[in-house]
Amino acid sequence: MLVKCASFSTYQTAETLKPDEKQIGFGFGMLNHLGESFDSSDDILVIPPIIPSGDIFARFGIVENFDAGIKITIPLAALIDVKFQVLPNEILAVAPSLGFGFSLITFNYHANLFISKRSESLTFYFVPKYIYGHSLDYKNWMHIYGIGSGIFIGREAGVWLDLNFLNSITYTGSSAENGIITNLGIGVSFTFK
Repeated sequence: MLVKCASFSTYQTAETLKPDEKQIGFGFGMLNHLGESFDSSDDILVIPPIIPSGDIFARFGIVENFDAGIKITIPLAALIDVKFQVLPNEILAVAPSLGFGFSLITFNYHANLFISKRSESLTFYFVPKYIYGHSLDYKNWMHIYGIGSGIFIGREAGVWLDLNFLNSITYTGSSAENGIITNLGIGVSFTFK
């Protein structure tokens, strides 16, 4: 169920786009989920291989301090989110975000708090994340929480270096799996009017 949702890469800061701005970008990531399966019969340690993914993303300024975005993850998942900037970038920019993700077999709901600091051409960001998801038949569900962080190098065009550390709890029937997720991503984006 874990790899059937949008990637965990962030590719955004707390600063929202202005109403006339748009951003497009793409990125490539590697996900590793170190999990421990708990079953009534045996405890099983599961170490899957690194899973590659690709992202195509876009953001649109809606009104002042409010934007919306979409991220499509290959293979076949998407995330739609909205973000509201509550603090400007004078000391730290801060923006809560809510999102909805889906694939052919899952729905998931995202709550993030973006915190970032921009200098002339370098932005550092830190994002506490929480994701709740379930299979379409509601038989399997998951809680994922942790931290995303990274650096954006550039202004209107630039490069993203993105790293996420998350904890996951996935419930499947009578068993539960706890795990640690790491997601490393690199991307580029372009902002224009």
